[in-house]
Amino acid sequence: MYSPEKLTASSLKSVETLYQLAGFSFDAAERLATLSLDTVRNGIDDGVIGLKAFAAVKEPREALVLTVGMIEPTLLSGLSYIRGCYGILTGWGASMSALMEEQASALEGEISTALEIFSRGLPHGGEFVSSTVKAALSHASTAVGEAGRATREVLSVAEANAIRNADAAVKLVSSAARKAA
Repeated sequence: MYSPEKLTASSLKSVETLYQLAGFSFDAAERLATLSLDTVRNGIDDGVIGLKAFAAVKEPREALVLTVGMIEPTLLSGLSYIRGCYGILTGWGASMSALMEEQASALEGEISTALEIFSRGLPHGGEFVSSTVKAALSHASTAVGEAGRATREVLSVAEANAIRNADAAVKLVSSAARKAA
C-alpha cells in the first residue's frame, strides 16, 4: 500500500506541480504587464507626435487628413495588443493543460497499479471487475484526450477567423476614412 516514502514522494510531486502552476501564472502575468506597459508607452509617444502635428496645422482640411491618417495606426495598435494578450493567454492555457494532462496520466498509472494489486487479492472471477474498471479508465482517458484535441482545433479555427475578420475590419475602416478625407 502506501509507505511513508511513497507518501512523501507524492507530497513532493504535488508541491512541484503547484510550483509549476504558479510559475506559468507569474510568467503570463509578467508578459501581460510588459505588453500593457509597452502598448501604453507607444500610445503616449504616438499621442505626443499627433499633438505636435496638430499644433502645426494651418487649415481645417489638414487637420482632417491628419486625423484620418491616425485612424489606421491606432486600430492596428489596438488589434496588436489584443492579439498579444490572446497569444499570452493561449500559451498559458496550453502550459496548464499539458501539465494537467501529465498529472492525469500519472494518476491513471497509479490507479492501474492499485487495481492490479487489488485484483490479486480478489476471489476467483474478480479479475473481471478489475479489467472492467481498467477498460473504463482507459476509455475515459481517451475521451478526455480527444476532447482536448477537438477543443484545440476549434480554438485554432476560431482564432484564424477572428484574425481574418479583424484585418478585414481594419481595411474597411481605413478605406472609409480615406474616402471621407
